[in-house]
Amino acid sequence: MSTASEPVLDIPSPTPDHLKQKLRLRRFLFASAFSVLYLIVLGAFHMQDKIGRATLLQACSIVGALIIVFSGVFRAGLNLRFPDPSLTGWQLLASVFTMLYIVYRAPDTRLVFTAFFFVAFMFGMLRHSGVKLAVLGSVSLFSFALMSLGAMAARSLSRSAGTPRWRGRSPTRSGCASESARSTFPFHTRSVA
Repeated sequence: MSTASEPVLDIPSPTPDHLKQKLRLRRFLFASAFSVLYLIVLGAFHMQDKIGRATLLQACSIVGALIIVFSGVFRAGLNLRFPDPSLTGWQLLASVFTMLYIVYRAPDTRLVFTAFFFVAFMFGMLRHSGVKLAVLGSVSLFSFALMSLGAMAARSLSRSAGTPRWRGRSPTRSGCASESARSTFPFHTRSVA
């Protein structure tokens, strides 16, 4: 009998940890796709003069850097040293803080923030219990309150100093910032003049 017809079993089968790590990386790539979608929506807002070019480039830089960092952590296996190897909480907070920064710089993007905030929390619901999710939500709401207070303080300082309010937009072709017909952001008031 020849041994050539017998299958070779030298290939090791993947371990359960290796399969879990591949699943974590796949989930991260899925979350990264939503981050890219967020940037596409911000690009649409830029086309409508709702967000300035500098703010859009900052958003792209922040999202790109976070994707590279998290991808490196997953590929190097550093995530296995954390209590939650999927790093869902850290990813959720990174996305929320990025979106809060963009809302601070361009308040007209609050609609985008609202939609993608809930997408981020649905992503967090896949891995965390109610208590952990409540803590993450509380941190997010507290951060939103701080951002809102900071925006209100910055706008009151700019009004008292007599500087124009650009509201996170780039100037239009005529050289003036375009004002929306009605602002629903609680810290913006239309000038009477």
